[in-house]
Amino acid sequence: MKKIIVWGIGKLSNLVFECLNLNTCKIVGIIDIDQKKQKQLWKNFYRVYSPKEIEKIEYDYIVVTTLQIETIQCQIKGKKIENEQVIFFWHQDTTPFVFINSDKKRVFELERELEIYKRRVANAPYEYGIYGGPIIQPAQELLKLIKDTGKSLCRFGDGEFEMILGNRRLWYQNINSELAERVKMILNSNRENIIIAIADNYGNLDKYTDEAADAIRAYLSPEKRKQHMLLLNPSKVYYDAYVSRPYMMYKDKQNAKDIFELYAEIIKDRNILMVEGQYTRTGYKNQLFEGAKSIKRILCPDQDAYSVYEKIYNAVIQYADKNSLIFITLGPTATVLAYDLAIAGYQAIDFGQLDNEYEWYKKQCKEREIIPGKSVSEIRWYKYPQENEPMESEFVSQVLCKIG
Repeated sequence: MKKIIVWGIGKLSNLVFECLNLNTCKIVGIIDIDQKKQKQLWKNFYRVYSPKEIEKIEYDYIVVTTLQIETIQCQIKGKKIENEQVIFFWHQDTTPFVFINSDKKRVFELERELEIYKRRVANAPYEYGIYGGPIIQPAQELLKLIKDTGKSLCRFGDGEFEMILGNRRLWYQNINSELAERVKMILNSNRENIIIAIADNYGNLDKYTDEAADAIRAYLSPEKRKQHMLLLNPSKVYYDAYVSRPYMMYKDKQNAKDIFELYAEIIKDRNILMVEGQYTRTGYKNQLFEGAKSIKRILCPDQDAYSVYEKIYNAVIQYADKNSLIFITLGPTATVLAYDLAIAGYQAIDFGQLDNEYEWYKKQCKEREIIPGKSVSEIRWYKYPQENEPMESEFVSQVLCKIG
């Protein structure tokens, strides 16, 4: 009887579990990077270990349940694990392993494929122009507009729309009725010096990778699309909120090079005030902001930043001057802060997780990976970096204050 470790207890783990023949194998442990899961028993029976504890377990094979191969390879790097012991369940032929029911696996794969094609068919009339959607100008045009006019930017993605609709989608921001009302008001605003950007999800998706396009279709169901369209103005010109995600989701990676060059033109010789989460560390140990004249930082809570919104706003007013370029990455709080600062006469850019995208672009990653020392909001199990390495003196000198 083979001893099996199941690696990852996410969305697909139950399907993998159903394909294991427990008459010919025994699950001796579960590995998951999420510290909260490590404190629980999976299926009320199997102990969940951290990756660091794997050497304590005697096993024959590791069955990986997730789709992200490179992410798992990063997690197991440096551990005493033989390659032939690792089975990437969804990415390799499992028929040689008698303890895996490969026929049942194929049924699950076909069911998943069927759901994907159903969503593609349902979305096709919008993707091929039979039905219209909001007017959205490209990210390149957005950055050129910021550069030429000095306007501010407020971005709206799934998280902001779900906040308006009263649904929680972002792990780092609780539902807040006041925040929801403010975000909705800003979406409907028409200030001359403020650009409103929404995600370019509503029409043709050919420019995106299959994975990214299918994720958009999975979120933007017919019902969800109706909810969004009730919030949007069909005659208004919006800009592309994916200006902060120029790399990972696109087929043409040249797109990212063009976007980052435009950001560099905006940043060049400017005094930058960074308003960010404690572990975001924008531009740290990379060249994203190397052309700036100076960089100063206000560090804010990584989670539920809106709960201390007044403190954040007052700190920005205290430290910024009217010539500063203020970059903000705080989820929906950034949308509101950029708007309020623009009203007060500052130039403020809500730029999301641009730094993560830049890191992946520089390494030419094929999928989202952890970034040592930085939070990665799109990798839920890596909310906060676990490294205790002290920050370099240059970064420390840039910090004006920390808001708790």
